[in-house]
Amino acid sequence: MREEELNKARRTASIVSAAVTGAVFFYALIVEAAVRHPGLTPPLTGAAAAAARYGLYFWGAASVLAVRFVRPLIEARGKALGPAGTMAAQSAAAAALCEVPALAGLMIFFLTGGYWDFYLLAVFSTVMEIYHFPRSRDWAERAVNRRGPLT
Repeated sequence: MREEELNKARRTASIVSAAVTGAVFFYALIVEAAVRHPGLTPPLTGAAAAAARYGLYFWGAASVLAVRFVRPLIEARGKALGPAGTMAAQSAAAAALCEVPALAGLMIFFLTGGYWDFYLLAVFSTVMEIYHFPRSRDWAERAVNRRGPLT
């Protein structure tokens, strides 16, 4: 695999990951704007709110496990993409799954009014994004393990 091809795929994956991370900050702007809206009342209260909160927390936490299972699936089915394309697809899928907790937090906020629930899940999502962000050194090691040294 050529180093130029790998760098181009990593750059694309980095842009996708940065855009997803930016979406989490956009969600925070939406929440802050909604908090300042005087007539906003959550539609769920009591037991329904608790059930929604637990279900959405579970959905956000399940995304952590989903990242682990999606990478091998893309590896197995991404032969036509080549090594660089497969790694870029894995990175994009990880970025999308890392956004799920923030999206769950946004839903909790609008359904139950859980302001701090949103921020807890948004921070968790951002930490997952940072952890799974495509790094040059990691990509070079994975490329060498797949196809031999870079040329």
